[in-house]
Amino acid sequence: MIADASRRGELTAVAVLVIGIFLAGSATAQNFRVEGPLDGLVELSIPTDFRVMSDDERTIKYPPKTGPKIVFTNNAGNFDVAITQQPGGISAVPIDALRARLSLGLHVKQPFAAWHGDEVVEINGREFARVEFTTRALDTSIRTIMLETPADGALLLVSVSMPEAKVGDWMPVAVRILGSVNVTRP
Repeated sequence: MIADASRRGELTAVAVLVIGIFLAGSATAQNFRVEGPLDGLVELSIPTDFRVMSDDERTIKYPPKTGPKIVFTNNAGNFDVAITQQPGGISAVPIDALRARLSLGLHVKQPFAAWHGDEVVEINGREFARVEFTTRALDTSIRTIMLETPADGALLLVSVSMPEAKVGDWMPVAVRILGSVNVTRP
């Protein structure tokens, strides 16, 4: 009888754990909408509750001269999807050379970053340079994943950033967003 009660207690604990994991996973369950920023140069899925960051917010959070053209953000302002296009005749540069240039530039600008990845990936039939790293901000650490590819005679950069402490919750959303990136022009 004591063994049965103990076994029921173990099963109850397992059931509570499974329910907790399910509820935690559904905390970031999102509905998505398709956006086409930069005059439709790129299409990607953005959570429906994200909004476009105001120019004032963007100027405070990102460097004005080199910052993104558009940023989608959540209500807390701690998960951003930044998109920009940098002019330059780089369409003939091999993607691995772009990856090496992006990685080297970020290693120089962020010498204390923790690196999680540096590779060439294919998304929706197009090759992208992809880097992933964590940097220290004022009061938290920020995980960033960047994609870069030549598009329409310029360099297209799409990145997602989130607090390192929330990576477990937000990484599935980041993967879905980045996996949806579709460049509409060569």
